[in-house]
Amino acid sequence: MLPGFLKARWTVNEIVSSLAMNFIMIAVLGYLLNGPMQSDFANLPQSDSLPANSSVPKIFDGTRAHMGVYIALMAIPLLILLDKSIIGYRLRVFYANQNLSRRANVNPGAYTIWMFVLAGTGAGLAGWMQVAAIDHRLYPGIAEPIGYAGLFVVFLGALHPVGIVLAAFALGALMHGGGSLQVGAGVSAEIVQVFLGVVLIVYAVMPRASGSSADGRK
Repeated sequence: MLPGFLKARWTVNEIVSSLAMNFIMIAVLGYLLNGPMQSDFANLPQSDSLPANSSVPKIFDGTRAHMGVYIALMAIPLLILLDKSIIGYRLRVFYANQNLSRRANVNPGAYTIWMFVLAGTGAGLAGWMQVAAIDHRLYPGIAEPIGYAGLFVVFLGALHPVGIVLAAFALGALMHGGGSLQVGAGVSAEIVQVFLGVVLIVYAVMPRASGSSADGRK
C-alpha cells in the first residue's frame, strides 16, 4: 500500500519505492529472526518449524509441486474476467490516458493504490506458500531469488495471465535446473542469471525501438 500511495500522491517511481521497502522489510525480518522469532533449536536466524497440520499438501509425493499450482491456475480465469469487466475497461483507459480516465469518472489515485494492494497480496500469498509448502520455516533469504524472478516472469509473459503462468513454469524449471546444468551439460549455473539479464535488457530496449520506428513512419 505504501508504494502505491507514494505513486498516487507524488508520482514516486514504483520500482524504486518497492525496492526501498524490500530493504526495510529484510532488516525488520532479520531483527525478528535474531530475536523474538528465533528458533531455540539452533543459534541461527530462523524460526521454529511449522506444525505439520499447517503445511500446504503436495500434489505428487517426492516432488516440490504443491496445491499452490492450482491457486495459480485458478487466477487465470479470474484475471481474464477482471480484464473483461468494467473495472478492467477503466484500468485500460487509465493506463492509456490518465486525463481521459478522469473524464470517465476514474479516480487515478484510488485505482493505483488498490492495484498495488492487490499485487502485494499476490506476492504475500506466494511467500506464504513458499514457507508452508517448501521450507516449513522462515529465514532471511527465503525469497531469494524468487521475489525478483517474478519481475522477469511478468516480462516474459507479456503482461497476460496465460503468458505469465507459462513463463513462470518455464523460468521455474530453468532456475531449479540451473544447478544441474553444470553437472549434466558442463554449462556454468550462472548462465541462468545471464539469461535473466538479457531478458531485462531486451524488454527495456523494445519499447524504445517500437517508438522510434513509429516516429519514422510519421
